[in-house]
Amino acid sequence: MVRVSQDGTKVYVNDPTDVIFQYNLTTPWDLSTGSYASKSFSLSSQGSDFQAFELSLDGTKLYALNTPVAGNWAIYQYTLSTAWDISTASYDSVTFSPASNPAGRYAWHLDISNSGRSLVVTQYVSPAAIYQYTLSTPYDISTATYTGNNIELSSYLTGTGVRLFAFSEFGFKFNAGSGDNNDSVIHQFDLDTHF
Repeated sequence: MVRVSQDGTKVYVNDPTDVIFQYNLTTPWDLSTGSYASKSFSLSSQGSDFQAFELSLDGTKLYALNTPVAGNWAIYQYTLSTAWDISTASYDSVTFSPASNPAGRYAWHLDISNSGRSLVVTQYVSPAAIYQYTLSTPYDISTATYTGNNIELSSYLTGTGVRLFAFSEFGFKFNAGSGDNNDSVIHQFDLDTHF
């Protein structure tokens, strides 16, 4: 999983050991100018098998999606005391793991709208779908509730499942990537139509 800061000068990458590493770009959005910032943050205190993470629009909140093989997924919330500095992250003791969970045990990716009021989680398979949650307090996942809105994506798949997605800048459209290593396709959806 890779995330980039709003100004394009920082890149964040997580690895199989559940650590997020931070890199700096001397030229915004130019990966060839990247170098390791010697900053990282381990998610291992809250679990293992973190598949995805997201940063808030202002870089002060981190959300990490844990999908253990033998259990239901959960999202953990963290605060960065210095915006966009991953080494300053600390756990908020806030989690979202609904008892009635339409995304089941195969949640794979998450995204939060720029307003912080809409959380979307994708389920990889069984069925491949995207589910929407509302946060009554922006960026506070403890206030998340399922809206009942979802997009079932099986008919769009070209491979084994849905891997990732992202909101557009204004939140009216989002893109979903499907496929496996041999065949990948990106689909665009209008939220006014589907949600």
